[in-house]
Amino acid sequence: MLRLFLLLPLLLLTACSSTPIKLYSGPTQPTSAIATLRIPVQIEVLSVNGKPLQGASAFLGMSDRRLQLQPGRYQLLVYYKDIWQTSPSEHETISSQPVAFDLALAAGHTYQMDFTRAK
Repeated sequence: MLRLFLLLPLLLLTACSSTPIKLYSGPTQPTSAIATLRIPVQIEVLSVNGKPLQGASAFLGMSDRRLQLQPGRYQLLVYYKDIWQTSPSEHETISSQPVAFDLALAAGHTYQMDFTRAK
């Protein structure tokens, strides 16, 4: 029983990290009819077109998130957030100010948000 208790959170994290986040209403559309936006785990999405985004936080995930959207124009408000190991026993959370991005997304395309990574 203890083994199942310890395994369940790991399975939930794995499942959540790879599941696309559908940001449109109605039935699931084929990938040829929607746009997919891949967002690195270090980028937090605050809002899409001014609406707060629920359920897309990367805090518990370890992989990029995939947002599925209808084709069209979007404004994303995002910020950088990461945990840096400063010593073997200490860490520091680094975050940026929010930045707005205006995007035009086309059906059937996958877009990758990225940034210059610090060394």
